[in-house]
Parts: sequence; structure tokens; C-alpha cells
Amino acid sequence: MDNKEFELTKKLVFISLIKENQRLDLTNGLSIYSNSFYSFILRNIYKDGRKSTINYIKLLYDEAFIYIKEKKSTELITIVKQSITGLDNLIKTYSNDLYFISSIETIKKNINNINL
Repeated sequence: MDNKEFELTKKLVFISLIKENQRLDLTNGLSIYSNSFYSFILRNIYKDGRKSTINYIKLLYDEAFIYIKEKKSTELITIVKQSITGLDNLIKTYSNDLYFISSIETIKKNINNINL
């Protein structure tokens, strides 16, 4: 596994572990905001909301799809497919945002259609 595949794997596994009502913290690397008023304030200050989350996810999966096609990585395909659980939990978290849901559903469709 080269460095690029390692980094993609690490990020995708992280996505797969996201639980319902958890939100990505993209300001300090990749972590999860706690469910608190303080986190709400921080997210607003840093403009770290659903828009930045969806942009991050789109870029991550685009990068993974390109890597899979170039390197023919069946291992990464498995990890990408396992990450659907976390994507589904993000859909539940942002259930009132149709744009967010449609973006994630499009990514999931691409995941389900991926092949070498």
C-alpha cells in the first residue's frame, strides 16, 4: 500500500465510522464535533457546516475513484463500499437538507457502480 492509498483508506474508514447526528470537524484535520452548543458556535465561527462537509466528501470520493481506476485497487473498492454506512448516517444527520441528501445519494450511486 503506497502513501496515497494509505491516506485515502484512513479517511474512508473514518467516514465509515460516523454515527447518526455526528458532524465532521474539518478545521483541525479530520475529527467529529461533539453534540453541544459550544460545537454549534465553533462550527458557525469557522464556517464548518454542511457545505464544507459535502465539498470535502465530494473531493475525497473523486480522489478515491481516480486512484481506483489508475491503480486497479480492489482493496480500496471494498473500503469505499464499507464507507456507505457513514454516508447513510450523514444523510440522517442532515435529513432536512435535500441538496446534501441528493449529493450523498449521487456519491453512493457512483460507489455502487464502481468497477475496474
